Amino acid sequence: MPNKNGNLTSLSQLARFQTTPGPVNFHHYKGDRAITISGDVDKTITTPLKVSNAVQQHFDIDKDYPGMALVIGGEAEESEKSFNELLVILGIAAVGVYFLLVLIGNDIGRLFQRQKVKVA
Repeated sequence: MPNKNGNLTSLSQLARFQTTPGPVNFHHYKGDRAITISGDVDKTITTPLKVSNAVQQHFDIDKDYPGMALVIGGEAEESEKSFNELLVILGIAAVGVYFLLVLIGNDIGRLFQRQKVKVA
């Protein structure tokens, strides 16, 4: 994983891996059997969004694990939702500004015509 300087950092320097007994109960997510992996991110080293992007790029779920799904949640999911909502709001604002200009100008064509100025 690249660090702030662009140098690659080994995953073992960022995380500790422990082998523990498997779950006694099977958990489900939207009706499918699921395994949940969670962790904390040291924000002085990286961000949750960068970690989730690195995980998604590392695994080719469709090719290597057919029938499986990788669902990212938590702070990375919230950041993506916020960004998508921001894009929608910006689009609505642009349309609103356009219609406001039409109302002020009373004519759509006049908004895009160049005005000729006569110099005396």
